[in-house]
Amino acid sequence: MKKLILIPATAGVLAFGGIVLANTDSVTGPNTANNNSEDTNNTSTGEMIGFEKASSIARALSDGQVTDIELSDDDGRKQYEVEIRDKDHEYDYEIDAFTGDVLEQDRDRLDDDDDREMNQGGVDGTQAAPEDLIAAEEASEIALQQSNGGTIVELDLDDDDGVKHYDVEVVNGDKEFELEINAEDGEVLKFEQDENDDDDWVDNDDNDRDED
Repeated sequence: MKKLILIPATAGVLAFGGIVLANTDSVTGPNTANNNSEDTNNTSTGEMIGFEKASSIARALSDGQVTDIELSDDDGRKQYEVEIRDKDHEYDYEIDAFTGDVLEQDRDRLDDDDDREMNQGGVDGTQAAPEDLIAAEEASEIALQQSNGGTIVELDLDDDDGVKHYDVEVVNGDKEFELEINAEDGEVLKFEQDENDDDDWVDNDDNDRDED
């Protein structure tokens, strides 16, 4: 896969190359290159790049399945924390929420237990292989459709009794939504709307969720 880390090119190549040659476990370092020139205007407009773009940036830097994305705040700087796993490594990226710059990156070799789980079919050892699951970007789109827009603040790939699903949190105005989306077919398994301390889990199969 084509790598997008171009500046500083020499340092980036040596850092990742050193990992392979030395067989060490991790690599960290900032990347100050802009991933998309259009994103540089987001700071002035106050628009964040979104989960889909952050996920796309991270996936362009490493193969594997996005297993976690979180919108966080580091000393007043909003950033997306993206975790990706393949059968051998876990990759962690910190991406500026407005410009799309890769601020930090880290690669850790999975231990034997994690390797075994991945070889059995996924992060949690279920039978569905990561490539058989819907992408995190698709799960994000489904969640935003269900919540009538808003901002995704967290997305996790999880397992519940052998059913892999994405846990997604969305904020839209004064409303908060929590959803479980089947990672194999995109079905909305659970939907919760939190407004004025009124929490109600609704099973999607019941089709009794009130639409705004």
